[in-house]
Amino acid sequence: MVKYYPQFKDCQPFSAFAGLHEINSIDGQPIIFEENGMMVVGGASGSGILKADSIGRIAAALHQGEESALLYGDRKFRVSDLGLKKRRVEPEKLVI
Repeated sequence: MVKYYPQFKDCQPFSAFAGLHEINSIDGQPIIFEENGMMVVGGASGSGILKADSIGRIAAALHQGEESALLYGDRKFRVSDLGLKKRRVEPEKLVI
């Protein structure tokens, strides 16, 4: 992992787990942001397969330094709306 993420050079894993139900406790929507040279994409609340296309397009736009991602159906989505600093999305109402 250090070959791809040198910032993990002196880190050691200390536990492991399985069956993670990843959820963003802020609003239940995915989180996509970049900080200190690392991109974070997660928090899809168990419905990631339903949101995978959009999440991938938004993450790609962030990686390419674009302000907006072009989603299916030619809809534009501001990358910062799923970030931490300028987050602007409605809370997920259906989380199973």
